Amino acid sequence: MKVLKYIMAYTILISIFCSCEKDLIGEIKDYDQKEKDTKGFPKDDSYFLKINVETHEDQMGSFYDNKIVEFHGKIWSIGGYNSYSSPNCNSDVWNSDNGINWRSVTSNQFGARRGHATAVFNDRIWMVGGINTDTPTWVEYDDIWSSSDGETWVRQLEHAPFGHLFYPTLTVFNGRMFVIGVSRSSFWKTEVWSTSNGISWNLETSDPFPPREAHQTVVFNDKLYVIGGQGEGIAYNEIWESDNGRTWTRLTLSGDIFSDRYHHGAVVYDGKVWILGGMGLITGPYADLYYSDDMENWTQYTDLGPSPTPLNKFATLNYDGAIWVFGGFNTREPVGEIVTLRGL
Repeated sequence: MKVLKYIMAYTILISIFCSCEKDLIGEIKDYDQKEKDTKGFPKDDSYFLKINVETHEDQMGSFYDNKIVEFHGKIWSIGGYNSYSSPNCNSDVWNSDNGINWRSVTSNQFGARRGHATAVFNDRIWMVGGINTDTPTWVEYDDIWSSSDGETWVRQLEHAPFGHLFYPTLTVFNGRMFVIGVSRSSFWKTEVWSTSNGISWNLETSDPFPPREAHQTVVFNDKLYVIGGQGEGIAYNEIWESDNGRTWTRLTLSGDIFSDRYHHGAVVYDGKVWILGGMGLITGPYADLYYSDDMENWTQYTDLGPSPTPLNKFATLNYDGAIWVFGGFNTREPVGEIVTLRGL
C-alpha cells in the first residue's frame, strides 16, 4: 500500500513539473517572438529609421567630395570628384528636383576643386577654398565665388583675407556667414571669420581650439557646434560650442561617445544632431551613426542593416523629411549610391 502511495505521489510531481516546463517553454517562445518582432529598434524603442537606397548610381556616376546644398527648390552638387568627368576633380555643377535624377548645369566657370565649402546665404550659393590635386602641382584656392541661380558664377574675391583653406566649413548663423578652418597663412591655427555680405570679412577669433580640418559645423538650438576633425597627426571626437562665433567651450560628452573622426557627416534632423561615418587616423572608414538632442549625451543607432557601407567624404542634407547621404568613398573606391534615412 505504501509503495502504491509513493508511486501516485511521484506521478503527480512529474505531471506538475511537465506542466510547468511546458508553460516555461511557451513563455520563452513568446519572448523570442517579441525579440524578433522588435529587432532593429533602439533598446528604448524610442526611434526607428527606415533606410532606403534611392539610387545605386545616378547621372554623375560614382562621386565624392562633392558639396551639396538646397537652393531654389532644387538640390545642387558643386565640384568634387565625379567618375564621369575628365579630369575627375572638376568644377561641374549639377542639380536635381528630387535628389535622385540629376542634370548637368555648367562647368569650367571656376577652378576644379575638392575640399571646398558651400552655403546658401542672402539668396545666393557661396563657395570658398578647396584644392585641385589632379594637376602636376597642386592648386590651392583662396578665392570666393557665388551664384544667384546656380548656373552663372561670379568671383566675388580673388584672394580672401583668410587665405587658402582646405576642408573648412561654411555655416550661416545669426544673419552672418561663418567660415571655420585652418589657413595656410595662419601658421596652422584655427580661425573663425564672419561676413554679412560675403565680401567684407571680420576675424572673430584666432586659435579658439586646436587646429583641424575636415571637421563638421552645425547650428543647433541657436548655437554653433564644431564636431571632430583632423589635426597634425591627430583626429578628434571633441565638440566645441559657441553662441557668438568668438568664444568657444568644449563640451563634456557622455553615453555612447563616438570615436575620433574626420571626413564624417553631421546633420540636424528631427530635433537631433546626427553624426555619420568618417575616418580615424588608423581605423575607418566607419559605418556607424550617433544622435543627440542636447549635444552632450549621445546614443548610437545600431539598426543599419546587415552590411552597412563604411563611408567618408560624402555629403549629407536634411531634405524632404529625411537625412540624405550622397556618394562618398568606401574602403577602396568612390560610390554612386544616394541613400535616405527617414524617421518613422
